[in-house]
Amino acid sequence: MKSLEVKKYKNFEHLTLNDLANINLIVGKNNVGKSALLEAVSIFASNGDLEQIKAVLASRGEGVGSSSSVEKLAEKEMERFLSLYHQWNVPDFLNHPIEISANEKLSGRKTKFSMRLAGYIKSLETDSQGFERPYKLLEDNNEAMFENPDIHIGLLLSYDERKTFYMFNGERKRNPAEGLNAFEYVRTNQIMGDKNPKLYDKIALTPNEKYIIKALQIIEPQIENINFLKDDKAPGQSDERVPFVVLKNESKRYRLSAMGDGINRILTIILAMLNCENGVLLIDEFENGLHYSVQYQLWKVINDLSTKLNVQVFATTHSMDTLRSLSELINDYPIEEMQDKVACYYLQRTQTNEIKGYRYSADNFEFLINKGEDIR
Repeated sequence: MKSLEVKKYKNFEHLTLNDLANINLIVGKNNVGKSALLEAVSIFASNGDLEQIKAVLASRGEGVGSSSSVEKLAEKEMERFLSLYHQWNVPDFLNHPIEISANEKLSGRKTKFSMRLAGYIKSLETDSQGFERPYKLLEDNNEAMFENPDIHIGLLLSYDERKTFYMFNGERKRNPAEGLNAFEYVRTNQIMGDKNPKLYDKIALTPNEKYIIKALQIIEPQIENINFLKDDKAPGQSDERVPFVVLKNESKRYRLSAMGDGINRILTIILAMLNCENGVLLIDEFENGLHYSVQYQLWKVINDLSTKLNVQVFATTHSMDTLRSLSELINDYPIEEMQDKVACYYLQRTQTNEIKGYRYSADNFEFLINKGEDIR
C-alpha cells in the first residue's frame, strides 16, 4: 500500500496516511486509535472478509454467542457491528458507510472496502445471474425502517466489485472472499500465539526456517534447533503442541515457555512475518514482553525480512524506547536508503476532536524523539 484512507471507522471520522513505507510505526497517546488503525488495515487486507470482521469484534469482547431467539440474536449482532461505526450513529451508518481504501504502490490503483447497514424484506428474489435469494434490499434507507415490522436490518459489505450481504440472524447470502492477501495480526497479549504450531508447519524444512533460529538467538544465542511437540503436561487427551528448543552441544530439549515471555513474543512475531510473504504484518504494542536491549536487534531482523519477503509492516507502540531502537536501526544505513523503508505516523486529536496522522520520515525520527511528544 502506498496510501491508506479510513472513513467512519471507530475513532476516525476521516484519516489519511500518505507515503506509507515498508515499516510503519504508529505512535500517539491513548484513545487516538492506534489499535483501531491496525484493525482497519486487517479488514482491508482480508478483502473485507466477514469472518475477519467478526474476529476483530471477538478480540475486543464484542463477539455474539447463542441466543434464545432469532430476534434477540439479530439485535445483539447489529449492536456489535454498530460498535465499529464512528460515534455509534445508526442513521449515519444507514447512508454513510465505513470506508477503508488504499492505493497500490506500483500501479497506483485504488481499491476500496465499504460497509453499512441496509434494510431488506424477506422475499424470494432471483438475481441477474439467475440465483435465488431470500431477501430484497431496499433502496431507501432511513430510521423509519425500524418502526416497520416487515423490514429487517442487515449488513452490506463491498470490496472492489464484490458485494456481500449479511442478515443479523446467523443466515447469510454472501460470496466468499477470493484471492485473500497474505496477512498476519500479532495482538497485544499474544506472547505465545495459538496459531504458532500451524504457522511453524508451513515454514519447517524450507529455506526460511533459519530465520526462526536467527530471531530466537537474539535472546538465547545457544539455540540451535526448534520444533513443536505434543505437550505431555497438557490436561486430558489434548493434542496441543508447544515449542521446544535444543541448545548447541546439548541433547536435552527445553520448553521455550520456560525461557520467558520475550523469546516467545519474538517467536510469535517471526512466525507471523514468515507466513505473510507479499502481504502485511500487523503488530500491536511491539514492545510487549520485549526488553529495550533486544528491540533493536528484532527491528533489524524485521527490516531484512521486510525487504526479502516483500512484507509491509504496521506496528504500534506506547514506548519511546521502541521509537529510539528503530531510530538506531535507521542510523546503521545511509539515510537515502531508509527513506522509503521506514516511517513513523503520530496520531493526534485536533481541537475539533478529529484524529489526524502526522508523518515523520526516516531522517526526522531524531526530531520526533527530541521533540518529547508524549506517546504513552
